[in-house]
Amino acid sequence: MLKLVVISACLVAVLGQYKFNDESELQMEYPTVAGCCTPDQWEGYQGIIGGYARFIKKGAVYGYTKVSYDAKNERIAAVANMTRDGKNHAIRVIEDYQNGKIYIISLKKNWCKTLTTKRSFKKACVPKSAVKIGEFYQGTGLRKLTQVAYYYEHKSFFNVVRSTFDLTKKGCIPTNEVISGRVKGVNFMDVVGFSDITAGIKDPAVFNPPESCNKTESDSGPNFELHEHMLYREFRYFGL
Repeated sequence: MLKLVVISACLVAVLGQYKFNDESELQMEYPTVAGCCTPDQWEGYQGIIGGYARFIKKGAVYGYTKVSYDAKNERIAAVANMTRDGKNHAIRVIEDYQNGKIYIISLKKNWCKTLTTKRSFKKACVPKSAVKIGEFYQGTGLRKLTQVAYYYEHKSFFNVVRSTFDLTKKGCIPTNEVISGRVKGVNFMDVVGFSDITAGIKDPAVFNPPESCNKTESDSGPNFELHEHMLYREFRYFGL
């Protein structure tokens, strides 16, 4: 686990560097506070590295994802290249909550699964009860990026999840997210770094599923678990 923490810290240092094409378009004027949400439409990249352990079984997940986030129309599109337990998965995911559909497309095997879901869209927000840790900056001089860090803890009878978020001081735009804890008997840790965030949706076609997505299953079916770490941000607040 120590190796994972060291690698994660290095990943965050690299992926947490930001490039804004137009800060005004990203609504950078409003302050980041507990309860704030990201802009309604944005695109960017996120890198992830994580690990899990349950009894004698343990493993790792790492990779990167191109994300298109559209809260106005309650949908998310992602193209991911992930490695889980040594197996690489190149997939495209479209979450369309207005129509209750989730599409999972394999980019290697040329198949698609269409899942029905009754879950509602979850906006990317800082929890209202999150505690502010402090402020810091990356870079130097006129090019430095000031950020604010928050801590949040979720507890229930079976689950304990601790989350730390780093966001720009203005605009509520995430730079890093660290999640660790125990869920359903599984100990885990995920580190997510965000980069190259731009305002708006460049091409709405990213939300259009291919014609091969014609077979429908339930999102609680046996084939869903493989991709569940990418979907439904129940314990993540910004990363997919």
